[in-house]
Amino acid sequence: NGHYRIDMPEAAVLTMPPPSNDKLPIQLAELAGTLERNTVQGRLDLSLPAGDFARAKLSLALDKQQTIAGSVLANVHNFRLLNAFVPQLSELSGLFKADLTVSGTLQKPGWQGNLSLVNTQAKVPDLGLELRDVNLIAYAPADAGSPMRIFGSAKSGAGLVKLEGMLTLDPELEWPLQLALTGNDFEISKRTDAQIAVSPDLKLMFSPNKGLVSGRLAIPKALISLKKLPDNAIAVSADERIVGETQAQPKGFASGGIDAAIAITLGQNVHFSGQGLEAQLTGNLRLNQNRSKTEVTGSVEMVKATYKSYGQDLTVRKGHLIFNGPIDNPWLDVEAIRVSKDQKTTAILSVSGALSAPQTKISADPALPETEALAYLVTGQSLDQAGQSDSSALAGAALAYGVGQASWLTDKLGVDTFEL
Repeated sequence: NGHYRIDMPEAAVLTMPPPSNDKLPIQLAELAGTLERNTVQGRLDLSLPAGDFARAKLSLALDKQQTIAGSVLANVHNFRLLNAFVPQLSELSGLFKADLTVSGTLQKPGWQGNLSLVNTQAKVPDLGLELRDVNLIAYAPADAGSPMRIFGSAKSGAGLVKLEGMLTLDPELEWPLQLALTGNDFEISKRTDAQIAVSPDLKLMFSPNKGLVSGRLAIPKALISLKKLPDNAIAVSADERIVGETQAQPKGFASGGIDAAIAITLGQNVHFSGQGLEAQLTGNLRLNQNRSKTEVTGSVEMVKATYKSYGQDLTVRKGHLIFNGPIDNPWLDVEAIRVSKDQKTTAILSVSGALSAPQTKISADPALPETEALAYLVTGQSLDQAGQSDSSALAGAALAYGVGQASWLTDKLGVDTFEL
């Protein structure tokens, strides 16, 4: 038999690293309890500023049944401490309430009561987002063995998402969690280079050792703008290693043991701008993820697209990205054209093959030698009509297309030497 008690009349939690020294005062912290025969009892009281508090009680029998009885009460609207553990969020505000009791045995506890997050607001600076009216309640009914029901909602941009599900409070079943996430036009990014809204209709199932996300995800609105890379930029090799730096683990579902089967639909307001391409994108994709790999199938079509190549703004008359495997290496099927100044000839730039090794071909309609087709593509007229003012553009295009094919320019334009 015995008693224990620990008091901290005044304390503070440092919520931010120096030099800011942002502290959350704790007006009173008390941990006390008893050990009587075969029963351990404990009590924890935390008194926080502005009337916030958290209290917990627990009694555990040290016998074969290991019966338990306890409760948790909390009322917190100062989220500064939570901000320290979720640095991705800022200006977090709202109200957290808890009123739970537990009974039964340690192996099979029974819960009753609720946890709630009310009228919560937060900003996500890295994504330029402001989350509003975030509400979440988890309710455990009095019926023994009934799952905890979960309801939630949140607003972002012009959209709203809703969450509904249940958590089975049974350790023998590994606490399975089932959720349904639905919504419309919910903004998930508002950066200058990526403004994206989604309309999810997803089912989520989780347990400690596995997870599955399935359903549909519509993207009604997206505006992706890639910054122009310098002309001398070089892609970093995938096997690059920097001495002295810890290598990050690859990100993705596989690292968390979560599988996915999601149908993705691009809506009528999805636009891409970057690397010379301006296009509206439409299409349907399917994402399949297991613990070893990610695969995407389907196609994306470029609509009302233009492509800047060889110094010219070309019209994309056919543009498809065809996915049948890794997400970062789709098959290209693209044709960009330029109509001649006299409207009689169409120069065609075709790009095909895998994104990792695309093949480029220049042709014309009606059919012309490749050299003539390149001249029409760059100048809008035949090689014979090209003047000295077109020589720089033609020379640059010829070098970009292939040095070995550029010798024909020496006679036509009076260029003596090509160099790279």
